[in-house]
Amino acid sequence: MTMSATRIKSVLIDLNEAPSLPLFAQFAVVLAGVVTKWRTNARTRNQLWYLSDHQLRDVGLTREAATREARLPFWK
Repeated sequence: MTMSATRIKSVLIDLNEAPSLPLFAQFAVVLAGVVTKWRTNARTRNQLWYLSDHQLRDVGLTREAATREARLPFWK
C-alpha cells in the first residue's frame, strides 16, 4: 500500500512540528545505531570465514577478498 503525496507531506509536517528528543535521548539513539552497525559488521565478517568457495563465487567474492574483508576490525 502506498501513501499519497498529500499524506506523505502531512506526515512530514507532523514530524517537523514534533518536539525534539532531549540531548541524552538523541545520543542514546545515535549510540544504539552505531553499536548495531558494529555488531552487524562483526557478525557478517565472521560468517565469511565459513562460506565455501562456491558460496563466495555466488556473492561475487574471491577467497582472498573475503579473507581481507573478514580481517577488518568491526568498526571499519
